[in-house]
Amino acid sequence: SQSEELIVPSMQRERGMMMSRQRMSESLNISVGDDLDIDDVWFDETSLMDDHITGILDKWDCIEDEIWAKIILMEKNRRVAKAYIRTPVLMVNGGNVGFDGEIIGLSGFDNTLRDTDSERVLSMVGEGCRMKMDDGGNIMVKRISKEKIFCQNLNDRNKFELEIGKPEILFDMRKFQHTVSREMRKDQPDWGRVRQQAISSLVFGDDESSVLDQPVWLLMINIVALDLLRSRIESVRKVTLAAVDGSVDSTEERVTKEEDPYFSGLEAKVPPFVHQDSIDQDDHQVLGHPVSWHRKVGPSPPIRSCSK
Repeated sequence: SQSEELIVPSMQRERGMMMSRQRMSESLNISVGDDLDIDDVWFDETSLMDDHITGILDKWDCIEDEIWAKIILMEKNRRVAKAYIRTPVLMVNGGNVGFDGEIIGLSGFDNTLRDTDSERVLSMVGEGCRMKMDDGGNIMVKRISKEKIFCQNLNDRNKFELEIGKPEILFDMRKFQHTVSREMRKDQPDWGRVRQQAISSLVFGDDESSVLDQPVWLLMINIVALDLLRSRIESVRKVTLAAVDGSVDSTEERVTKEEDPYFSGLEAKVPPFVHQDSIDQDDHQVLGHPVSWHRKVGPSPPIRSCSK
C-alpha cells in the first residue's frame, strides 16, 4: 500500500541498510579468518576436561616418570599453550619468557585473537605465584602477586581467593583418594568423573561466574593422581579376572582398608630422595610419582614403550 511504501524508506534511513544473511555470513567469516583453530577452542567445561585427560592417557607411555603435572594456559575458552611440568618448583608470572622449564611467563605466548580483557589481566599478573608438589601428592600454591588469584575446582565449583604469601592446597590428594574409595563401592564406577577430580584451575585477576569467561587462567592436571587411579583400576581388573578364572585364593581377594593406600592414605614408604618441605624452600627436591606410592611391591623403574 501507499502507507507501507512511505514507511519502509523512512525505516531504512533511520536504521541503515536492510539485513542480509549473506552479507552477515561473509562479514563473520572475514572477522574470524584462518586464525581460529577449532581444536584449541571449547564451549563446554566437561569437554575441555575430558579432551585433555584423553590426550594424556593416549600418550601415557611417552610421559617420563619425573613429570608430575600438565598445565594448560587458557584465555577465556581458547587454549594458548600447554606444557608438562617436572621442575620441583614452578614459577608462574606475567613475564615474556614463555616456558623455560622452570618459569611460565604468561605474556610470552602468542594469541592472535587475544582481546582487551586478557591483555589487561596479563599486564596485572606481576610476580604471579609459585607451585610445587609435596611428598603426599598434594599440589601447593603460594600467591606472590598483589593482584588477585583464585583457586577453583571445576567439578564442585569450590572457589577461594589466595592470600599473599600464604601457601594453600590447590589439589588435595587425600580428598582424591576418598573419591576413589567411594567410587570403588559402586556397582558401575564412573572413572571418567573421577579422572576429572585430578584437575584444578588457577584464575588470575577477574572472578567471572564461568571459567570459560575468565580472561586468563590455568588448567592443572595432576599426573600423579591419574597414575594412582590407573594403577588401582588395573589391580582391581587383575583380581577380577583371576577370580573369574578361579586362580586366586580367597584370602588374596580381601583388600582391607588398612592394606589399601586408597582407603588409609599414602602410608607406603616414600623414597628418601623425596622430602617434605614447605613451599618456601627452593631445594633440589626430586618430584614425580614414586612407584612405591601406589604399589605394594618395591620400587622398580617404569617401562616405557614410545616411538619418538
